[in-house]
Amino acid sequence: MNLRRVAILFGRELRASAGNFLMVFAVVVPIVFTLLINLVFGDVFSGKPVMGFYDPHQSQFTRMLMAQGQLKTSSYDSLDRMIADVASGRLETGYVVPEGFDQILKEGVETDFLVYTWGETPLKDRLIADSTIANIINEIAGLGRNVTVNVQVLGQAEQNSLADRLMPMLVLMTIMLGGVLVPALSMIGEKQSHTLQALNVTPVRLGEILAAKTLLGLTLGTATAVITLYLNRAFGSDPLLLIFVLLLSALTASLFGTLLGALLRDMNTLLAALKAGGLLLMAPAILEMVPKAPDWIARIFPTYYILNPVMEVAERGAGLDAILGNLLVLAAIAGLLVFGLALVIERQQKRLALF
Repeated sequence: MNLRRVAILFGRELRASAGNFLMVFAVVVPIVFTLLINLVFGDVFSGKPVMGFYDPHQSQFTRMLMAQGQLKTSSYDSLDRMIADVASGRLETGYVVPEGFDQILKEGVETDFLVYTWGETPLKDRLIADSTIANIINEIAGLGRNVTVNVQVLGQAEQNSLADRLMPMLVLMTIMLGGVLVPALSMIGEKQSHTLQALNVTPVRLGEILAAKTLLGLTLGTATAVITLYLNRAFGSDPLLLIFVLLLSALTASLFGTLLGALLRDMNTLLAALKAGGLLLMAPAILEMVPKAPDWIARIFPTYYILNPVMEVAERGAGLDAILGNLLVLAAIAGLLVFGLALVIERQQKRLALF
């Protein structure tokens, strides 16, 4: 396999995909859905005050508040960005923590504490936030707790926003559409335009064509998933690990898409196959939305091992040790797909006379 030819073919695939409506659809639609869901349902039913902190010095005050389960908190490295989020309603309250704030509290020194508040913040959220902050301040200052707020949840105990509940569905959809649909469409397009037969007179090999299409799906699947997670502010505590997991997940999806494109004859057959198997592909994300659904059911579906490591790192801050087992299963699935592609290449190499 010639890497230079693969790179040239990959560039050709990128240029061709930019003008294909279905490929653009596969990339753009998940991002548009993410924006709409966050805009309309971002904090609906969340039941928690949404607070942000600009604290470059990482005070104990901020760390203790971010550990409170009754609050939905975010840390900012840009004051302007936090102010913009408060102004738009993404945050209810933004706190600018002074330098040395912990020591100021312990010494009882008077200081200014700048707070930005969204005008439509519910009163109940202000009560919960203010009383929690007062307790943390008293605790750091050594005064003990003066007020304890007991929140009694009526109805379902799960109080995540609708956007949070739908995020697994969005993440899996971005990976599968970008990783599966794009290389499959590209491969079938080559068949229908008889491009593969025309390559008989060139040095290009079938394996290089399939590698370029897999690389296309890997690139688009990873890029759209990164954008989706960024829009949801779900990069976890280890972005490098998250990128690695996304690359492996998108690679597996792309290998599956390339294999589909190599096996199926035309566009109608591909769309029919995706319609028939769509529910099975998305089943782990659907089960993620079902309260108290047994984990073993989701593990039956191969796409669970694409979705779960991503969500564990992005949402729950899991480390490599916690997801290693699922990553090994995912790597094994990718290996089986590579083996399947090798069989397809071996079967078609004589007919196409590319090897």
